[in-house]
Amino acid sequence: MKKLFFLFLLTALAFGSFARASAEENVTIYGVYLTDASGYDYGAEFFVDSDVNAEIYVSPYIISQENVNGALISGILLMQPNEKHVRVGSFISRDQSKAWSVNVGAKWKRADAAP
Repeated sequence: MKKLFFLFLLTALAFGSFARASAEENVTIYGVYLTDASGYDYGAEFFVDSDVNAEIYVSPYIISQENVNGALISGILLMQPNEKHVRVGSFISRDQSKAWSVNVGAKWKRADAAP
């Protein structure tokens, strides 16, 4: 599987009142292309990896999308410490004769952070 080359290392973003993450605590959201037999990348599945040694809340969101059908999970996802490859959504090209794009981000905070 080919990974999309737009990876996002996310630190604790303003999502309510989130605590600051230390430098080693990162969350990565990335896409893996869905490719047909002729080599056409017709869509992507998106995943989240956590390098945080604590439970975290993750809220993925769409930054931009063009010529695709699909969705991300709705609501907030609870991830376990250092959990990897958690699927958060998928998109496929609506019209394969046209270009398509999806840009996804996520906000996160430690579950043990004070409100």
